[in-house]
Amino acid sequence: MKEQSRINLRKGYALMNAGDHAAAAAEFSRALAKSPADPDAILLYGSSLYWLGEVDRAIGEYLRVIEMAPSNALAWQLKGIALAWKGDAEGALEDFLKAQKFDPVRSDVKMNIGSVYHSLGLYGSALEYFRAAAASDPENPLYHYQLGLLYSRLGRNAEGKASLRAALKYFRSYEDAMLELAVLEERDGNLAAAVSLYRDALRIKPRDSVARLRLGLALLKQGKTGGLAGELEPAFLLSPRNEKGGISLSMSYAGGRSREDEAGDGRILSSLRRLPADEEVRVRLELIRLPRLETKASGAESLSGALARAVERPRLSYVKKEYAVAAGAAGRSARLKETADEIERLIAAASAEGDVKVSLDIETIKPAAKTEARVVYEPRSVGNDMGLWVVGNNWLENVEEALAEMNDLPQAAGSPGAAALLRGLGFLLGGEHSLAAESFGAAAGPYRHLSLLGLCVAAVQKGDEPGALGLAKEALAAAPGSLVAKENLRWLEKTEKPPAARRACGTDCGHSRPDPPGGDKPE
Repeated sequence: MKEQSRINLRKGYALMNAGDHAAAAAEFSRALAKSPADPDAILLYGSSLYWLGEVDRAIGEYLRVIEMAPSNALAWQLKGIALAWKGDAEGALEDFLKAQKFDPVRSDVKMNIGSVYHSLGLYGSALEYFRAAAASDPENPLYHYQLGLLYSRLGRNAEGKASLRAALKYFRSYEDAMLELAVLEERDGNLAAAVSLYRDALRIKPRDSVARLRLGLALLKQGKTGGLAGELEPAFLLSPRNEKGGISLSMSYAGGRSREDEAGDGRILSSLRRLPADEEVRVRLELIRLPRLETKASGAESLSGALARAVERPRLSYVKKEYAVAAGAAGRSARLKETADEIERLIAAASAEGDVKVSLDIETIKPAAKTEARVVYEPRSVGNDMGLWVVGNNWLENVEEALAEMNDLPQAAGSPGAAALLRGLGFLLGGEHSLAAESFGAAAGPYRHLSLLGLCVAAVQKGDEPGALGLAKEALAAAPGSLVAKENLRWLEKTEKPPAARRACGTDCGHSRPDPPGGDKPE
């Protein structure tokens, strides 16, 4: 019977790797019926339940193995991942520490522990474990990147640059690492090196508008604004909403806990409170999480051995939630706070678990409007390096840093149009469409068509697609050769089809769960 159960386990394992977790769970269940005390079967079944969202049932399976074999490190690690997903960071930390006790060489366990410490604000402990993980797996670019990010946020630029260079050594096209390294070079005053790195990053990922903003700021600091319009124009490109329910961002937050504003509100609640009270608010939360639990068989290796080294190629898990807050004053403030608090809890829990990207799409809808936005603005349309989004809201922090610098930058006074354009782009990247519109209004003269493109994007973020269409036409009239204006106009004109025509095309069929996006792999 045990050999027959192994056949089911191998089938289930292949289905897990293919992302068919329901079918995998069925195969693992059949294996358990034949070998009910097999710890491999129990852990694989529990993992499939976890991927299906049955977290409490998964924990129950992990506990069965722990009762059978209290020193099973993988069972403790998987239980810790599940507890972290539920928001129990302290419980997760306790389990991860037990996993480390029973298997002290596992680098992924060290990263789990470091991630929990990071989420709890215990940066010294996080640094210790991130360093240990990178030392245990020195050719893993992700570990060097995460270590570099933490050094950067601690103001330890030299060590941050060394770690980011190590990430690039093992993955030469790691654009996120390239961008962060450029920011550190700029922060240290090495503008020529920063500009070179920003341009290298944009050659790899030309739709990284954050890199374009930082490049523009570095050029402004150098007094080289002659080609600024050409560098920035691609940052104003709109995208059609993925009609199959794919990820489209108008505002994005990644990992960690949001900063609080002066009133004590988190970033999310602060943004929600600024929206017009007479308009309905719609919030889409899309979360890609990467628990380190995937297995990969190798040749004649046993399932037990494959399961024990579980993280060579993690898979993405995708969660989507939607919230709606009605127009009008009655109960609105409390509902906004409730929505923001729940989102903050989900972000914090997922960040403690491992590698995660959280995307927030916020729209306001006038009461009479019934149609959903068809065009979006993506701040960083860059895909997924190494198949994942890394914990941390680092790219948004890079935008905030740029905006803060421009407030006191002497070169801004000498090039007010360029500075206004950069400020507008920075506000767009943070989802602040009203402030963006104000800045673009001041960026006339040689930047007229770019200011119109910026106003067009701000209108899309606001939910005013008819207004955006008019602005796209104005931008094209001001610069007939602008490819960005032509592309934006093309997408916006498609949204003018009547609702019946859209339904006939099948675009309102309501697919809500796409396949998680793939990504570039290290060379």
